[in-house]
Amino acid sequence: MLPETIRKTYQQQFPSDTDMTSLSNWGEFEKQNPSTFKGMYQFWAYKPS
Repeated sequence: MLPETIRKTYQQQFPSDTDMTSLSNWGEFEKQNPSTFKGMYQFWAYKPS
């Protein structure tokens, strides 16, 4: 599900996180690569009638 380019970049930056499960590492990764998860965010709004 995770694109291979993102996976490889993450693994190069955080080689000790072999399972890629550290939320603090992912937070840091996203700060340095802000468009990494742009396709995951969806915003829905509606006005009740």
